[in-house]
Amino acid sequence: MSRGPRLVTRGGAVVPGQPSTERHSEPHKQRASDEIESLLAQLEQTQSALVKQLRDTAASAQAAAPPPPHSAPAGVKTSDKLQIPALSKSVLHEINRQLRDMQKFAESQHQLFSGQPSVDALSQDHLNVVIDKVVERYLPGLRRLLREKIADAVELERQRLAAEKPRR
Repeated sequence: MSRGPRLVTRGGAVVPGQPSTERHSEPHKQRASDEIESLLAQLEQTQSALVKQLRDTAASAQAAAPPPPHSAPAGVKTSDKLQIPALSKSVLHEINRQLRDMQKFAESQHQLFSGQPSVDALSQDHLNVVIDKVVERYLPGLRRLLREKIADAVELERQRLAAEKPRR
């Protein structure tokens, strides 16, 4: 048999009939998988806490402010510069922190795998698949959270501007 890269499926399972050339990467893969699962659980908890905080804040802000007599349709763009409340900035900081943590984790995994002399291109492919899955799973949630918070901030600012406008 020739020595070369093994054929694997997208999920990382070895295609039957190919020789196994990896000796020491299985513990590293398991450790990486455990760390990824831990980070995913941590991201889910943080995201849930942020969503709860945003909903509580939006509910208290709506209860404190009387509804405007009429508001602009959602599709209308205004040229006024909107002021983003402090909570929105904290949410953006939290999202950026989570993205930095994900990036640091990906870089640490890359260094872990690339520093091993016995690790071949298959392990790099496996790592790339794992990173793609993490990004694919969490990026839409972070984007949705950001869109919701921006929409809430825009609506609160519109209400504030409408309340400040002199009545004609």
